[in-house]
Amino acid sequence: MKIDRLNQGTILVAMAAQDLRDYKLDFGKETEPNAVHSGLKRLLHHVGERCSITPGGRSFLIEALPSKEGCLLLISVRSARRHVYRVKGGFPSVVCVFERMDDLLDWMLRERDLRYTLYRFRGLFVLLPSHTLSLVQRRRLGEYGRMIAADRIMLARVKEYGEKVNQRNF
Repeated sequence: MKIDRLNQGTILVAMAAQDLRDYKLDFGKETEPNAVHSGLKRLLHHVGERCSITPGGRSFLIEALPSKEGCLLLISVRSARRHVYRVKGGFPSVVCVFERMDDLLDWMLRERDLRYTLYRFRGLFVLLPSHTLSLVQRRRLGEYGRMIAADRIMLARVKEYGEKVNQRNF
């Protein structure tokens, strides 16, 4: 096994077939992932000792390039920082899904004051209100369709892949 430290955060490890067997590193489909994981842990400890890298507070990205005679590993060492991601305005919107055209038409005949956009999406009719629904509006819609909470990703999918059927603005 040949270990070369290319720079502060990159290590190149050239392993022969015998080295792969010693560390029980077989990257085939039939290999149990826990065996490969424990072999990589042992290898990282060995490489860390040789390159004076302590594993505490670090993350390792290992890229394996197999060959007939062995394997070439490219190890990227990074300091591990925990990031906390928050989505601003990530509150779900309420949409109404009509499974049958009759239910949708019945609702449309009775409702007069709601601004909305209606899409046909995956065989269903999805009503996207233009504003936050009042409790009374939710109840009326709930009599004819199914009310569900939709995040921004679902709303974007409906708008992108759905077919706009109707839009009502005042």
